[in-house]
Amino acid sequence: GSVAAFDTSRFGTFFEVPVGENSVGGTLGSNPFNYTGVSVMASRPNTFVQIDVDGNGTYDQSQTLDEGETMFLNGGLSQGARIAANQPVQAHLLTGDRTASYEDRWFELFPVAVWDNSYFASAVTAAGSNSGDRTELWVYNNKSSSISVDVEGPSGTLTTLTVPARGVARYSPPASTAVELTSASTFYALGAIGTQTPANSEVHDWGYTLVPTSVLTPSVVIGWAPGNSASPPSQNYSAVWVAATSATTIYVDYDGDG
Repeated sequence: GSVAAFDTSRFGTFFEVPVGENSVGGTLGSNPFNYTGVSVMASRPNTFVQIDVDGNGTYDQSQTLDEGETMFLNGGLSQGARIAANQPVQAHLLTGDRTASYEDRWFELFPVAVWDNSYFASAVTAAGSNSGDRTELWVYNNKSSSISVDVEGPSGTLTTLTVPARGVARYSPPASTAVELTSASTFYALGAIGTQTPANSEVHDWGYTLVPTSVLTPSVVIGWAPGNSASPPSQNYSAVWVAATSATTIYVDYDGDG
């Protein structure tokens, strides 16, 4: 797996974990998050980090970090777990299925302070040979009462999700169709491939963090796209998904020569 290292302007002092080892999994009892850990990195010296492992409001573990040091919790996190720090940190969520031969999904966490009421899910995979190939969105509500989240596609509203208090709702968009999630309340969302059913979930096991609409930008540089594992790469397997918030002309510079 891999995760992005956000610039320090996206660091924060309070995070909530949208999925955990108690999250409801797919059919047949499969749970893609029955291993859920976190790695927290400090940006400044003398950073005090606390983790409420089960989300009950009491912090269970703590550690003081120097600049660049990490606090690693090796599993045990529940949905709704909280991470608090006295200075800005970044947090990466590491998840997996202990019952699979191999299956993991890693996610960057945005601090709660920048959670939005609008997100775009740009990476929505095409339909494969079975539903284990499909993209599933996990939408988390940290409020004390339920919220409604509208799912909008290119032709209009696809559905409205009811997300319970401090709970998640799951939705699989139509194949190859980017969607926007909107609500009157702020919320959080992850994209996961292969979690809809247990079938093939350990083959198509990747995920991504939906980016709040408020921090989207008109330009992106792809920092790492190796193609495949051959040296030099013999195929171009590094895909990029792009979704536009409105009618847009998209320019692509394939070789980075300007």
